[in-house]
Amino acid sequence: MKLDARHALQESEERFRALATATSDVIYRMNPDWTEMRHLTGREFIVDTLVPEKHWIERYIHPDDREIVKAAIAAAIRDKRLFELEHRVVRVDGSLGWTHSRAVPMISRDGEITEWIGMASDVTARHESQETLLAQRRLYEAILTNTPDLAYVWGRDHRFLYANEGLLKVWGRTWDEAIGRNCLELGYEPWHAEMHDREIDQVAATKLPVRGQVPFNGTFGRREYDYVLVPVFGDNGDVVAVAGTTRDVTDLKQLESSLREADRRKDEFLATLAHELRNPLAPIRNAVHFMKLHKLPDEELNGAREIIDRQVQHMVRLVEDLLDVSRIT
Repeated sequence: MKLDARHALQESEERFRALATATSDVIYRMNPDWTEMRHLTGREFIVDTLVPEKHWIERYIHPDDREIVKAAIAAAIRDKRLFELEHRVVRVDGSLGWTHSRAVPMISRDGEITEWIGMASDVTARHESQETLLAQRRLYEAILTNTPDLAYVWGRDHRFLYANEGLLKVWGRTWDEAIGRNCLELGYEPWHAEMHDREIDQVAATKLPVRGQVPFNGTFGRREYDYVLVPVFGDNGDVVAVAGTTRDVTDLKQLESSLREADRRKDEFLATLAHELRNPLAPIRNAVHFMKLHKLPDEELNGAREIIDRQVQHMVRLVEDLLDVSRIT
């Protein structure tokens, strides 16, 4: 029995040495219940363990990940199956890193675990890249969520890949209800959905932006929207998606309409005023001409003066009205 155990241990050590020679990853050996690390070759990623170490969790594992690691170990021991987990570790220089760790149980003839042999790869760069991308996404989402514009991205198949919070509110949909659907499935009128499908294909084919203006019935009623669609390029220069921004221009359109109506009414008023300004001139001119031609007695002279005075006062009022209009415009 002792010879069998010694032989099994020798074979295990030989396999471990062969694995250590063949791989550039971290390799390690654990006792059956993981209370002791028998050996670890750190490959300058984490510190080597050359003698059995009972405090390996405190030595290697980030405090916030220790319970997760222990739970995964307990499950692997209970089921006598592969241990696999990504978690944070303390690197050689004392900084934090990420590792993808896998360990397989060595099972004896009587079905008991004799030890574990594992490998761990350095995935720090990948996690840092993911964290950077996540931070960028949070930044973009914060910007796009707080903008009054509606922002979105379509795939080449005309289905939405992204929609900001503003657009989801216009639709009256949640993210899960909207993403992956096309315009028609989200309640756009058929002509409207077909128009956007054509525009997506046009942007993808020409690699040029498309602008437009369209009404839409959403949760806020029928509104008028101005939009621009632009290509999203992949690494090879091909268009992989089409992004867009849409702005509600209903109030602006209503203001423009009001200004046009005010301008029309102003023009009508000025035309009427010009006509009214000409009317008093004839009696004034006639009265002055009459005064020049005839030596008038005081009574007739006073009458001519009264005509002139009335017409001048009328013109003064018209001019004041004209000045009021000029101040408005």
